[in-house]
Amino acid sequence: MNEIKEVIDSYNREVEENLKEIEEILASLKMKSPDRNDFKDLFSGSSNTITNSWKTGRKYCRTIFTRAGFKEEFPDEYLTTSLSLDVMINILDDLLDEYLPEEKKTAYVIEFLRNFANYNHKKLPLEIRDGVGTYFNKLITLALSEKVYQEKIRINDDLHEISKSSVDLLMCRGMDVDIFVEIALINYGGDGDAIRKNARLFRAMNILKKDIIDIPYDLKNQMETVVTVVKDKNFNFIDYIDDILSLFTEMTVESEDEVALNFMNMIEEQKKEISELAKSL
Repeated sequence: MNEIKEVIDSYNREVEENLKEIEEILASLKMKSPDRNDFKDLFSGSSNTITNSWKTGRKYCRTIFTRAGFKEEFPDEYLTTSLSLDVMINILDDLLDEYLPEEKKTAYVIEFLRNFANYNHKKLPLEIRDGVGTYFNKLITLALSEKVYQEKIRINDDLHEISKSSVDLLMCRGMDVDIFVEIALINYGGDGDAIRKNARLFRAMNILKKDIIDIPYDLKNQMETVVTVVKDKNFNFIDYIDDILSLFTEMTVESEDEVALNFMNMIEEQKKEISELAKSL
């Protein structure tokens, strides 16, 4: 909880920078109204929409997980950059997948624009800027691939083949952590390859866990995930989850690097939590 509070406090401090620039724009236009407090209230409302979803667990903040893996090796000078990208992805995810009332949709658009402005104001290393471009292309790949994988799972009746396809899809979805890991690696000289692979594996398991938690919500709202597709089949769900976890275990990259080891420990913790969740259904 302290980790979430620290990250949210850092995120909210960016609002002051936006307010200063808006005051300058209003001054240049010789506008007296709306005043600073109107914008402050507007930004507070829109930012709270996102940060509250982190607090409740409805949305996952990838930056928090990446910091947990890197610990003191995380480059805090790029924390707000990482958070801005996190927020933009959270917003795009909801805009694509959820029915949103107009008030929330407006808050999301404002928050997206505020974060997009903040991101573009930062003087970032070329590696990060290039990485962000690649990252958004990965998200396009993910968006187009997800339905293909789900259909492959739907028409298959072999449990192990379904498990392998599920892992492929979850690892594809796990690409959404990649840019956050690249930001964290910018000044780190350790085993980057093992860190990247284990971080993506952790994220894939993290997604699986949330999909299991969200089964009642997704079924009620007719939203498909890999687990809702499998729940419609006549398989033992625990056998399915055990098979997936076994495949994930085989994919874990052994390394003596401290950060890679941190992610390995996080992977083990996810396995335990997923097993318990599956048994509770």
